[in-house]
Amino acid sequence: MKFTLKTVAWLLLAAMLLTSLAACTNPSEDSTAGDLEETTEAVSGPDSTGSTEQPSEAESESETESATASTYDTTPLTLESPKDLYPEYEVYENVSTENLTPPDYVPFEQKYEAENYDNTTITFWNVAKSDEHSGGSLIQAITYGGAPKDGWDYVYSVSYKVTVPTTGSYNITALTSALGQDYTSDYYVDVNGTRQLNVNKATATQLEDINYSLDKGLFYVYDLGNLSLNEGENTVSFVVNNEDSQASWNRVSFFFDYFTLEAVKPDDLKPEAVAEISYDVDVSKVEDGKVIAGAAEVNVFDCRFPVKLSFSHYFKEAGKQSYTVTNFFGDVVYEGTLEGALYDLAKVERGIKNHPTGFFTFACGEQTFNYVVTPSYELRTLESSPFAMDYAAQYHNNNLTNCYNVTAAARLAGVTWVRERAGWNSYEPTKGNYKFTSTENLFKTIDSTGMNLLVDLCPAPTWATSTTGYTGKNRAGGFQHNQLAFYNMCKAMVEYYDGVVDAWELWNESDHGFAVETAELFAAWYKAGALGVIDADADMIVSFGGFCQPNTNSDYVHLTMLNDILKYSSIYNYHSHIAQPSTYSFVDFNKTAMQRYAYPTASLYNTLNRPIWITEAGMRIDNMVYKSYIEQASYIVTSTVQSLSAGTDMHYWFLLSPYMESGGDFGTFAPDLTPYPTLAAGATMTEVLGEAKYLGELLDLPNKAYGYLFNTGSRMASVIWTQKGETEYTFEANAPVIVTDLMGGKTLVEPTDGKITVAIGTYPIFITYSTPLEAYYKQVFDDSKLENLTFTLGDRVVLSPEFENYDINDANIKKNGHEISDGLKIKVRVTNYNSVAVTGKVNATLMGFEVQGCDTEITVEPFSEGFITLTLKKTGSEGINSYITFVGTFNGEETSKASAHVYTKGTADTGSLIFAGVKDGTSLRAGKLGNIRVIAQDGADGVPTVLLNEQPIDTFTYENGEFKLDLSWIEVGKYVLIVALEADGGDYIFTHVTFHYDGEEVIFHMP
Repeated sequence: MKFTLKTVAWLLLAAMLLTSLAACTNPSEDSTAGDLEETTEAVSGPDSTGSTEQPSEAESESETESATASTYDTTPLTLESPKDLYPEYEVYENVSTENLTPPDYVPFEQKYEAENYDNTTITFWNVAKSDEHSGGSLIQAITYGGAPKDGWDYVYSVSYKVTVPTTGSYNITALTSALGQDYTSDYYVDVNGTRQLNVNKATATQLEDINYSLDKGLFYVYDLGNLSLNEGENTVSFVVNNEDSQASWNRVSFFFDYFTLEAVKPDDLKPEAVAEISYDVDVSKVEDGKVIAGAAEVNVFDCRFPVKLSFSHYFKEAGKQSYTVTNFFGDVVYEGTLEGALYDLAKVERGIKNHPTGFFTFACGEQTFNYVVTPSYELRTLESSPFAMDYAAQYHNNNLTNCYNVTAAARLAGVTWVRERAGWNSYEPTKGNYKFTSTENLFKTIDSTGMNLLVDLCPAPTWATSTTGYTGKNRAGGFQHNQLAFYNMCKAMVEYYDGVVDAWELWNESDHGFAVETAELFAAWYKAGALGVIDADADMIVSFGGFCQPNTNSDYVHLTMLNDILKYSSIYNYHSHIAQPSTYSFVDFNKTAMQRYAYPTASLYNTLNRPIWITEAGMRIDNMVYKSYIEQASYIVTSTVQSLSAGTDMHYWFLLSPYMESGGDFGTFAPDLTPYPTLAAGATMTEVLGEAKYLGELLDLPNKAYGYLFNTGSRMASVIWTQKGETEYTFEANAPVIVTDLMGGKTLVEPTDGKITVAIGTYPIFITYSTPLEAYYKQVFDDSKLENLTFTLGDRVVLSPEFENYDINDANIKKNGHEISDGLKIKVRVTNYNSVAVTGKVNATLMGFEVQGCDTEITVEPFSEGFITLTLKKTGSEGINSYITFVGTFNGEETSKASAHVYTKGTADTGSLIFAGVKDGTSLRAGKLGNIRVIAQDGADGVPTVLLNEQPIDTFTYENGEFKLDLSWIEVGKYVLIVALEADGGDYIFTHVTFHYDGEEVIFHMP
């Protein structure tokens, strides 16, 4: 970014730079003029002066108006009991006992070869013969061409006649294809036409893996459970689960070698266990009753409705058995005791009214299950909020019923947006042949819950990848050759999903492994897609895929911004993941790698003031024990709150679906679709914070404590926690507050002598205030907002430079740029997305080279492309490491920029900022380009201009191109640092960063 400052004094330079940066300023870190007046007092190092300038009257009035008490409900808070929707309902406990003395045991064991079936409805069997298979053969049912011709309403089954000596339970084991895989089908087991076992990875026990040469690692021996068979002949059928149709394959894929039946010994036999929770009233008739009922199917309940615990216990010896319901904190909230004789089956139903909110574990003997009770859904009136979740049902849960239920649970937890997946490869399997139905039912299912839907489009079809480049994962390669095709597909896609999908994210983590091209080629391809999206729906939200690499590919992020990609995106988008520390230590979201690097990058380039969305942010649980999920429950709150405080407008928790990656668990639901405590913590956060408009950071907290203040839409509320241990927090108050714990438990606290003291610890707590607080940093409220994208004629002409001899397989080019030399040719693809023909030229400049061919004029017809070839002619010395920028002028209008990183052999390294002598003597070297780096390019030279909180400072050295900054004199506080170098023509090239010094270390934040 450049500003013309040819003869401007130091203070004017500061004012102009800070004014320019205001659009991308983080409310929690950068300040208004009034805030700078507060923090500048700490700037008292050598040759520095503190600013005493007061904010203008207009600024003061504006700031006061945005935080005045008149905008809040100041009625003294009270704790009101929930509205009694069912006054006639009475709590109860019913216990019934039945004696189940087992019959005499009749031994039975029999093996059945899969190929010796009695009947089948499957016409596409293939018999594989081999001595390694049981009985010399196994059968396999695969529809290689995709979906079976009979459709997904047809029953695909294979049946066997079995004869047993007595009525009873028989254990069934089977050697089949792997369960729970994307490339194989799960199945059911029916007995005499009635389904008895739903077989998937969560319900079967793997006994052995079988490495057949047919496909190693595909076959396993499973204990499928127990069947109830009648004396004499029975029909046992294996039925393909059509709802598990392999989202990315869309086919039947089932392998079967044999199964065995063995009579279960009486002493090993237990009646089928019952342990569940359900509503004890009919919720279907209330508003949004389908959503409320759906969430209950995955053990998530609305606190307004009575629930029923149903469970049983089988006494293998006479005695007593206790049962408990325990909350997140380990407290027993419900309990009871059963008594039974030998072989008694005790069945219990317990009705509960006004169940508290939070996460709960039921336990009775060996039976346990978890469930969540959320705050009242009736209070969830927001159509949109900053709280969102990434679901990924398309990859991990293609059962539409389950999809509805899990999405409904997220809705009960206060989430208003979910993120889903789609594939360009499935939408356009062959060029121009669109098939959007693969995700239609899924997206409509999510939409029917009332959620807003963001869809991430990623995998590329094979035809769109380069024939000579990377095609291994169908993720990237050759996009530059298919820009018009991508435009057309995106336009048709958005039109097809009109009214269902609310936002489109084109690609995923292009700075990582999901794209291999250089940034300028990806940017041109993205622009094509974004134009197609907006041409289909001018109101649509569209975004590039979130960046995810904190420092390894920062040059890539820098380049995408230099390619004007943000002009074509409704938001700035990135991801932020962590692995849970093995020591269970506290995690400060603002100190994670992505926050230390991505936010400065975002703020540096977000001159268009786009809203910032984090579309993936989660914690991977590697040590999957209960303590780990407690940590995750805290982190969904602390990370989201700190993210919002840093300037994020929409924060997507990763991941709603059960999901294992890199050996750890990211999911909010377990594989059996029961919720983790994380969902309950998130529900508390959304209920208390409401609209969650960030106000500022609390100032009066104890050491090592964190506190953030929000406007809920009617009140002020804060979120507070400590880094370690427990302590007390005392603050001034003239009216009661409500303290809410992590699980939604509320306590009304009255002031004593004008003060309130609360206990705070590592679990976040929420404080809702009767009257607004004054003790917070007065901030410039985030004025970024979603606006419709509009494009000029010039914006609709997209340039894509293609370097001679560019090898898409060379990852170093994406990372380091193109090596250039005298005579190198660059073919610039000019794509016209206008409805009229355009005529013009492409200009490019590069220090040390003459770019020949810029006088060539070209005419490009509507929705077509043309080419201009430019040649580099060397004029300067070696050591070029810079960016070549291409800009076209067509029909009198400028195009967006296309920029590429180039270098010559013998390149000298560019200078970097080095932070030296910070109190403890630690030297902190800045990150890569786009984070904290002054680029000595385009003729920029001379002594830098350095400003700290608006004030020029001179505690630095600049010798032989190396810059060192001495900040050893600073006090604890927050600072805005700007460093500028003068370039040719008097312009300034600058970089800036906001940081906080806590007495021990420098912590970088988003400016």
